[in-house]
Amino acid sequence: MIEVTLRVQGVDISDDSVDAVIAEHFSETVWDEADGLTTLTIFVDREDPVTQTIALVRRIEAAVPGMKVVGVHRDLVGTTDISLRVGVSREGARKWSLSADFPMPFAYIGAGSMKVWAWAEVVQWLKEARALDMDQELPSLELMTQIENCIMRNPDHTTVQWHQAASKLPNLQKPIFQSIQPAARVSAGGRAQAFTGDLRELVGAAARKT
Repeated sequence: MIEVTLRVQGVDISDDSVDAVIAEHFSETVWDEADGLTTLTIFVDREDPVTQTIALVRRIEAAVPGMKVVGVHRDLVGTTDISLRVGVSREGARKWSLSADFPMPFAYIGAGSMKVWAWAEVVQWLKEARALDMDQELPSLELMTQIENCIMRNPDHTTVQWHQAASKLPNLQKPIFQSIQPAARVSAGGRAQAFTGDLRELVGAAARKT
């Protein structure tokens, strides 16, 4: 199972009515609130994590009035966080971070004075480079982005290209446009499929039918 943590807003998890709904219908989820950040952690199969996550999110949003998932929590950590979570000294964690194969920093905080990493990438590195038995199965950053794009319904690059091309054909009849539009759809997560390589040819074919 993959552990996916989501950022949510519009819900008070200390409210008795909310707690009752969660306990009755979503007992397999984990909720947390710290420093104004409310998170929802769910567990999905590796086979189709995107579809499962979206389905569960929609169910929870429908069951908990006002609640909205606003993104996937990247869980950024510094060397101190790494040392505490893994159980090594701060110096040991710092030396790890200097390794040539250590993950690239996700961001720099305070004018570049502090590096932070995505915990998911650190966990993967600890498993592969240090052979540590980490009990967490976390999604990659790429998968997090796929899930987030689907939750937020963000258009992917190919979809944007499609609509830009179609907008340049004012005489293109809507039924024809709709008949070929499915061919330009992409997989969940926004990665274009190989058959969308020549979008202009599709649009041109539709234009010739008008």
